[in-house]
Amino acid sequence: MKSKLLIYLLPVMLSAFLIYGYSTQDDPSRDVATIEKATNSFAEFKSSVGITPAEDNLAVLYSQDELISNPGGGFGGANASAITDPGTLFGYGNQGPLGNRMADDFTVPAGQTWTIDSIIVFHYQTGSTTTSTINNVTLQIWNGATPGTGSVVAGDSTTNRLVSSYFSNIYRVTATTLTNNQRPVMRNQINMNGASLPAGTYWIDYAAGGTLASGPWNPPRTIPGQPVTGNAYQRLGTTFAWAPAVDGANAQGVPFIIYGSTGGQPTGGSVTVTRNQTKVIFDNAGNANPTLDTINISGIAGAVEIKKVTLTIGNVQHTWIGDLRFWLSKDAITDTTISRVGWTGTGFGNSCDNFIGTILSDSAGLVNIQNIPTTCVGGQAQATGNFNPKSPLGVFANNGTNPNGNYILRISDNAAGDTGSLRSWTLKIDYDVITGVNNNITSIPNEFSLSQNYPNPFNPSTKISYTIPSNGLVTLKIFNMLGKEVASLVNEVKSAGTYEVNFNAANLSSGVYFYRLESGNFVDTKKMFLLK
Repeated sequence: MKSKLLIYLLPVMLSAFLIYGYSTQDDPSRDVATIEKATNSFAEFKSSVGITPAEDNLAVLYSQDELISNPGGGFGGANASAITDPGTLFGYGNQGPLGNRMADDFTVPAGQTWTIDSIIVFHYQTGSTTTSTINNVTLQIWNGATPGTGSVVAGDSTTNRLVSSYFSNIYRVTATTLTNNQRPVMRNQINMNGASLPAGTYWIDYAAGGTLASGPWNPPRTIPGQPVTGNAYQRLGTTFAWAPAVDGANAQGVPFIIYGSTGGQPTGGSVTVTRNQTKVIFDNAGNANPTLDTINISGIAGAVEIKKVTLTIGNVQHTWIGDLRFWLSKDAITDTTISRVGWTGTGFGNSCDNFIGTILSDSAGLVNIQNIPTTCVGGQAQATGNFNPKSPLGVFANNGTNPNGNYILRISDNAAGDTGSLRSWTLKIDYDVITGVNNNITSIPNEFSLSQNYPNPFNPSTKISYTIPSNGLVTLKIFNMLGKEVASLVNEVKSAGTYEVNFNAANLSSGVYFYRLESGNFVDTKKMFLLK
């Protein structure tokens, strides 16, 4: 009788376990009664630590670690992180094995390069003690406009980078159960192996694993009285799609800290971005219906000179290479890089198949891609190697426009009866520091710009730089997370030029603030972090 009962109960128990573990949000409806006596008390935790965590000895490059709502108000005298009204969520599902991931953004200021030693993220598993049950964290950094776009510039989604995990002295609770001890939040140190990031905006993208059935859960950033705390994203393992992380209708951030070192001046280097995504090349679609793909370049600081632009056609599968035309475009600039290899104007082009490892750059001594032998010898090998493009790629270098941004590759098929696809391509931009500049000459900027404040985070002062290309009324204002103006730094007519303003926030509380520059039709807003 007992064995039969188990046969019926086991599927039910397994289903309940899977449903709980796969949940993407942890809300109070899933809570259980407060445990009056912890299985591992806060006093025991304090007696076992007594050392300064290693990452605290490093420089903080970026921090949005707000998580405490009631200092000392939690179980056993620990800190409490209470859900902010009108929110309802304890945390977001961040279970790596189930495909649930979290992401949030940060900015490396103009003129800086960050060397990242480690990143701190926070998790809990409901029902754990103050001994951590987190045993795996994967983390990668994107350079796109949102997580999952652009390219991964550091880390990956499979390597366990967890260095240490320990109780943060914070319990995640509701405002009416401050001494609940079911959700002790763990502080997890992630090794980034000295990843180097130039100026630009990036997204951390991470997931965790643990030894308990519930979670791991990622608590949202907690700022008392502020229901909106940031612009994090969550990816669900059911759809593998990214969407804004919200609590009800309010956008949320997630807490994290970046440790490492920074360089103050632009240096030479290169940015390489590869796209690996299959796109069909439409048969005989002509120039009017090309296949399009985009690479986003970011992180190239100002005051540098573009030395070389290299385009690599990593893998284009196609019946005949002589039927295809390739263009590379950015903003108003378009460059024809390959155009119907072997085409004479009256007959068919080269009949070899595929572009595999075709590297195009402006280099003396290389054969122009248009001049490879018309007759096919050796198949795709004819198009493999280093070539000059049909038209020089130097048109994208030092042309007065920002080298950062979207570069679009267009491919058109100009004959019928063949098929193909774009599998991968790479864009590399080499740059160097501009030398020989006469510092006595003041140049007039050719565009509006608003730089990231420095330092950031700051306490209590920071500097904000901006440029305007023509005379006009300029306003620069500071706003809090609720959109309320808290300071007006500039409100006057300015001549064209570059300006720097000091902002002192001694009378403001820690948190996220936004600064907005307006002049004519130009408006730009950036966020800053006051950390006291």
